[in-house]
Amino acid sequence: MLFRSWPDPPLPEDPAKAVEWISSAADAGSVDALYLYAQRLERGKGVERDEYEAEKWYLRAAMRGQPAAQLWLGQRAGDGTNSSPEMNVDSFMWLTLASQRGQGKIRTDAAQQRRTLQQKMMPSEVTEATTRAREWKPLKQQAGLKPDPAYDEPGGLNVPKGAANAAARTGG
Repeated sequence: MLFRSWPDPPLPEDPAKAVEWISSAADAGSVDALYLYAQRLERGKGVERDEYEAEKWYLRAAMRGQPAAQLWLGQRAGDGTNSSPEMNVDSFMWLTLASQRGQGKIRTDAAQQRRTLQQKMMPSEVTEATTRAREWKPLKQQAGLKPDPAYDEPGGLNVPKGAANAAARTGG
């Protein structure tokens, strides 16, 4: 063997630098970076802890279609016992979206929490939340930003399965 493979040295963790990179990616239009920045704000890792501001960033990510952010918003009602009917409807809608759009643990957790919350809701509230989820559309990328390939381009989470083929057939 001519070359020996050495493990890379561990990189020092610099939370402030990580926040700088995440914030730049979020500002550039990365949907997942919106979620990561919200996490940093919520936990105070590399940035001053600000739960109110974190919630705004989670909402931005969820509105762009980020399933983990949708799950986070869905969890705000808890089990539905100590929350208002409107909060339960909102939470149920976000949990429905996360269970449909997420994968793995996100999908599983959202579906389980959705079942738990549903037991505390009136049938009319469940119907309203389900209708909201069915009618929900992700926000489009902000003007001047490149599309996020994981969300906005063919094969992305926000592009309906047949949309890429339909656009190719019609020339649009």
